Amino acid sequence: MRKLVSYFLILTLLFIYTAPVLADELSDAMNKQNAIQEELEDLQQKKNKEEKKLKDAQEQKEDVEEKKEKVDKEYKKLQEQLDMIYKQIEENSKSLKEAEERYNEQKELVRKRFRIMYKNSNTSYLQTLIESKSLGDFLSRLRIVKLISKSDKCLVESLKTAKQDLEHKKALKEAELGKMKGEAQKTEERKRDLSLSREKLADEINQRKELIELYESEIEKEIKRSKELESIIRKLQDKSRKYNGAKMLWPAPGSYTITSEYGMRWHPILGKRKLHTGVDIGASYGESILAVNDGVVIFAGYQNGYGKTVIIDHGGGISTLYAHCSKILIGSGEEVKAGKVIAKVGSTGWSTGPHLHFEVRKDGVTQDPMKGYLKK
Repeated sequence: MRKLVSYFLILTLLFIYTAPVLADELSDAMNKQNAIQEELEDLQQKKNKEEKKLKDAQEQKEDVEEKKEKVDKEYKKLQEQLDMIYKQIEENSKSLKEAEERYNEQKELVRKRFRIMYKNSNTSYLQTLIESKSLGDFLSRLRIVKLISKSDKCLVESLKTAKQDLEHKKALKEAELGKMKGEAQKTEERKRDLSLSREKLADEINQRKELIELYESEIEKEIKRSKELESIIRKLQDKSRKYNGAKMLWPAPGSYTITSEYGMRWHPILGKRKLHTGVDIGASYGESILAVNDGVVIFAGYQNGYGKTVIIDHGGGISTLYAHCSKILIGSGEEVKAGKVIAKVGSTGWSTGPHLHFEVRKDGVTQDPMKGYLKK
């Protein structure tokens, strides 16, 4: 009889000291698992953002390359036009030089003729007129002398006009050349700017790719850690109890409105898309929160963004979490029955108003409470 009593006392003491230790280990593992899930979500969001930035940079680079190709064609065309203008100016310069030579030669011939005619004018013109046979012949000879002089003068003027025309054409071509050079310089600057933009975008693309690879590596590490913790949670929960299989009660009697469902959503506090790991039930401040099934409390206290939180292990790897409470009415290690009041509705932690955030976890991994767990 004494031996039986001794065994009973030993078992009781083991349960008293071991149960809280297991509960603390399980709570710690679940907290770490939750932190890892948040870190995974954050890394995935950062990766998604980098992938979007990478896509934008790649599209910009394609656009820059398309523009550069167009500018290269424009520049090539301008260079061809410049070559043509240089050739035309060269031809005009050559023609102008020839015209100047002809003009100067003809001018010199006319001058020589004028000098000879001036020296011989007293005899030549007089002799020409004296030898006239009649008045009509005289007038005719006089007109011929004048025509010769006028013809020489016209020839010189014609050469002068041709020379001026060539000079004008050359000036126009030089002006056109100056304009084309300006356009070519601007186009060359655009080419240089686009090349710099392309190089900058190429560097950015490489950096984005490296960052994405880094995030992917970190995600793989976090997934590995998550799986290790899932294994630890399964072992710890297996030691505690078996799930009774009963349908879960509604945790907030009298309040059945779900204000935010399970899944990805825009976080009202963090201002970014995050996985909502449970359901939010609209309830008034101070309303009772019930245990949804029999179990052991493995956490009762303050937990980061969850505020005042209760976690109950129901056995078989199933646990439930009740967050943002205003008041906790039970302690870690306590056994609870389905329907027991465990806390009061509040708005502690990251919350915008009184409500109950309720989670279901299987082996530490969040599940949608409305799919096979809760019943209203």
